[in-house]
Amino acid sequence: MSILMRNGQSRGPGEGRLVQLEQHTDSHFPGVDQGRRAGPSVRPTVSLLPPSSEQLSGGSATLACLLSGYSPQGAMVSWEVDGAEVKEGVLTTTEEEKGGHYSRSSTLTLSKALWEEGEVYTCRVAHDDTSDSAAFRKSHCSV
Repeated sequence: MSILMRNGQSRGPGEGRLVQLEQHTDSHFPGVDQGRRAGPSVRPTVSLLPPSSEQLSGGSATLACLLSGYSPQGAMVSWEVDGAEVKEGVLTTTEEEKGGHYSRSSTLTLSKALWEEGEVYTCRVAHDDTSDSAAFRKSHCSV
């Protein structure tokens, strides 16, 4: 299996599992700074990594959402399980800047029981008047 990122890059077998990505450009998210800045707006590349089978055998599941290469700062991340927003078990890093572009990551950690109950795990990203989402569907890949 491979990971498909929004920018069309992929990773080969042994480097991850298939992730379905959706792109939305017509949404507005409150709380994101809407002020105009100098320079072009660059959308984040969003990648979603599901838990490993080794981790699942240990009794928990952590999904990671990686955002990279965006500008300006201010990307917001939220998580959903089967369409319902989840806040418990979420850890999002502060934004890091390098060469005028930003990156951050967010993880969602669930008990094995909660992982087994869900089907679709979604990382939603709001940035500069646009939104992206990366969704992992368990039925599309074996974990």
